[in-house]
Amino acid sequence: MACKLLVVIESIIKSEYTRILELRKNHKDAIEDVIKKKGGRTTIFLKDTPKGWWLAVRLVRECSGKLYILKEVGYMDIPSKLMELSFERRWRLEYESIVERELKKIGG
Repeated sequence: MACKLLVVIESIIKSEYTRILELRKNHKDAIEDVIKKKGGRTTIFLKDTPKGWWLAVRLVRECSGKLYILKEVGYMDIPSKLMELSFERRWRLEYESIVERELKKIGG
């Protein structure tokens, strides 16, 4: 499973955003994308490398952001029982315990 780092900064000021864009130019090998929304939320996608971790912790510290780890789950990584349930047309309460059990098996 491949991982990515995600830093979310809720309310960013213009000088911080400009500094992040400068970091993006200087660290193209670690920063994949920077997305700024109208409400002031800025999302920064970083690669799961030592340099990416260094930048993520730096951004969290300097800009008061939150750090998330995203894991990409491949089609073959999904438990077969969970795949079977996905074909059901409606959600049922008994599915909750089944899904929880299957996710615990794979460590999710």
